[in-house]
Amino acid sequence: MFEFFKNLFKPQNQITDASLVGVAGFNDSNITLSEASKQITFYTCVKIISKSISQMPLILYKREGNDNRRRAIEHSLYKILKARPNHWQCPSEFWEKITKDILTYGIAYAQIVRVNNKVMGLYPIPRYAIYEQWEGNQVHYRVTLEDNRQVLLRQKDVLVVRGETSDNGKRPVSPIWILDKTLYLAIQAEKFGAAFFSNNASPAGILETDQILKKETVDDLKKAWYENNSGKNMHSVAVLSGGLKFKPVTMTAEAAQFLQTRNFQRSEICAAFRIPLFMVGDNSTSNWGTGIEQQMMAFITFTLGEWMVRIQESVQRDLLTPEEQDEYYCEFLSETLLKNNLSSRVACYKSALGGNQMPGYMTINEVRVRENLPPVERCSL
Repeated sequence: MFEFFKNLFKPQNQITDASLVGVAGFNDSNITLSEASKQITFYTCVKIISKSISQMPLILYKREGNDNRRRAIEHSLYKILKARPNHWQCPSEFWEKITKDILTYGIAYAQIVRVNNKVMGLYPIPRYAIYEQWEGNQVHYRVTLEDNRQVLLRQKDVLVVRGETSDNGKRPVSPIWILDKTLYLAIQAEKFGAAFFSNNASPAGILETDQILKKETVDDLKKAWYENNSGKNMHSVAVLSGGLKFKPVTMTAEAAQFLQTRNFQRSEICAAFRIPLFMVGDNSTSNWGTGIEQQMMAFITFTLGEWMVRIQESVQRDLLTPEEQDEYYCEFLSETLLKNNLSSRVACYKSALGGNQMPGYMTINEVRVRENLPPVERCSL
């Protein structure tokens, strides 16, 4: 039985634009998945969030008396979340894939494999291979396998993590659809830049003469000029005859508002994902050492925090029984992203413990929990 589930969803080939069918609003979109994935700012924002999430271990905890907790290593789900979600992915790969699907399609799916009611594996389901069938507030999932067979999975057999949804809270809304016009302008600006600089950043010029030329002569002159002054012949010496004069058309990227357009579209996409501009290589509004630390904290709190909570709650809802949810819960170790900022953490904990003649509001064990350390018996300074 378990071998059957292991072979049910194998690593998939590259996602095609056809996979967008069924996502709310995608049929009206002018931007395909492949185009959006190649737009550098969109790609970078998705990469930053998904790889940040993948760096943080997802730990299952068990609540104990007096507001204490401990790692629930005895639970079968603990190893699934932290060490091995399935037989071909490590946790960082799995959660990066789940987060990318949420940020691209607005929803992510994984099949839940259970043996004797214990979770034994989580297998990502490609977005293009699954279709939701709603009956009131109940949903079933029709999944197409690699051999084109279809299976019907129950709600309890699928881990679902939703991003933004439609008004009824059921159908996902893809960020690509939301950013349709913004991505269109950004892609067109990139295409313009590629064409502009492929011509050595020099727009076409004008060949002038006082003579009246026939259309055939004009076409022959244009063809000859292009062949002799482009590609490998670029920068070669041009020889004009017959009273022809070359008059270049001067148009800079600034005049074409190329740079302004690209900067504006970059900031628009970053705003949608709540990514600080410096993280995508734009230092126009901030420099290293001036507020970067505060921006990073805001990124972890307001950007990653949203997705961490969404994943944590989805895992608890779909992978834990109602009875287990009273005892167990999962949480990302966000401190992993702050390990390099030791001085700030030490100063914060010092104040929290009552240092510098300030009233303390945390115990040593509470600090140790934040640092993912086991409690100590004595909690005095």
